[in-house]
Amino acid sequence: YKGNEGLKGACMEASCQKTVVEVDDRGILFDADTKEDYEDLLKWHNSQILHPNMQLTLAKEQPFFDERAALLLKLIKYTNSVRYACQQLNISYSKAWNMINLMENQLGYTVVNRRPGGVNGGYTTLTEEGCELIKKYLEFEKEAKKAVQNVFERFFDPKT
Repeated sequence: YKGNEGLKGACMEASCQKTVVEVDDRGILFDADTKEDYEDLLKWHNSQILHPNMQLTLAKEQPFFDERAALLLKLIKYTNSVRYACQQLNISYSKAWNMINLMENQLGYTVVNRRPGGVNGGYTTLTEEGCELIKKYLEFEKEAKKAVQNVFERFFDPKT
């Protein structure tokens, strides 16, 4: 790329398929090719150093569903395999089944359909309730993080 639009121009002229991904980080949009731009970027960056970090866990008699459990179910959904999901998460097969069994015990319903292995191999899929659980948890987490960010900004105004 020989134009003067930097990385943005190079991306726009690339002949490959492009996918726009929404992100919460305003910092990726800063243009920092002048001293003033760079100083504005540093001011914004330094205001972001202090930020809330929230971990959301669902519990009944005991905690049973969090971001890691949601990721486990999402990976099972896409791979149809607990074993492959475990490899991606770097957890043991027995740990994953313990997480699933605890989830189901606490929720009172099945989140995965099990088909044991054999000659044709086994597979695991999510139930409709399992899919709905992930969807609700991710929506809840997104809204909760927005609410926490709003409260954080009331107490720790990043503009000051």
